Amino acid sequence: MNIIRDFLNSMLGRIDIDQNLIDSNKTILLHISDTPSFIYPEIRRVIKLINPDFIVHTGDIADNIKLGLHQSYMARYRHEARKMLRILDNTRAKRVYLTLGNHDNLDFISENANSIEVVEDKKLLRIGTNSFAISHYSDSLRDMEADVYLYGHDLSIESQTIDGKIYLNGISAIHAIDVETLQVIKLDYPMGTDQERLKRRKTKL
Repeated sequence: MNIIRDFLNSMLGRIDIDQNLIDSNKTILLHISDTPSFIYPEIRRVIKLINPDFIVHTGDIADNIKLGLHQSYMARYRHEARKMLRILDNTRAKRVYLTLGNHDNLDFISENANSIEVVEDKKLLRIGTNSFAISHYSDSLRDMEADVYLYGHDLSIESQTIDGKIYLNGISAIHAIDVETLQVIKLDYPMGTDQERLKRRKTKL
């Protein structure tokens, strides 16, 4: 039944969220990455329902607009990226972090981030007894020692656990992480998300 429900939600452009996650009193970190603008309403809904304590966006906040390839898209990028910045800024999360992607603009984001902490390259977060290394690029995290690694950009390193270290690729899924136990709940992006990222898949950018 869950498979059917998940498929229907995906077809309808909905992100399926387990009620247990919504009702949870656990301290949750929500990880998202490489977000095309058509999924913004669902991202807003997920944040509202889960009410995470921490949010990490690992870059390319308007991933359907390839600003790194076409600077002429700047006006459109500003229009769309501002929407995501408002979503991230208007939450009840204790802290929100945004690492810059290759299709992001530092000046625009810095001017409009408000309470969001902008990370230009990488950062090590310590939450409770666990540590989280965050960056847009998985390669940037190779020299960092952490319990959990959060990144996006491409699928060169899939989500996996190696020697007790948890690697989570924000392209493959949204991740809700219990920061105490490090239990990870995967939330599938709506159908069509990868198509909006297709140009990056072709160019490996």
